[in-house]
Amino acid sequence: MSIYTIGHEGDYDGALVRAQGEGASPVIKRGPNTHSDGTQYYGGYAFETVADALAYLDKIGKRDAWAVYEIDAAWPRDVWHGHPSDDFMRLNRDAILTRKVEGHAMAVGAAQGISANE
Repeated sequence: MSIYTIGHEGDYDGALVRAQGEGASPVIKRGPNTHSDGTQYYGGYAFETVADALAYLDKIGKRDAWAVYEIDAAWPRDVWHGHPSDDFMRLNRDAILTRKVEGHAMAVGAAQGISANE
């Protein structure tokens, strides 16, 4: 089962490339934790569908710089409404980021006739 998250396309794409190296650790999307300075992190963005994730990117105006990624987690088991001010769900545990499913670079490549497999 998979759910979806959003993140800065350049950072996440780079991390996914580095994770393909021999002996490399997988890319982890974080669940709730406390930072070393004592501030609370409520967990990464979590969406049930790609369409939900894209709609949220449009809502926050980040569609040109952020992308949608698949994470190895299940809806609704691995999500929660982390903070009262959130208008989205959050990941309630660490999970592996498995692949990019939608992003600006993919859309630009498609418009130029470039396949993701090239």
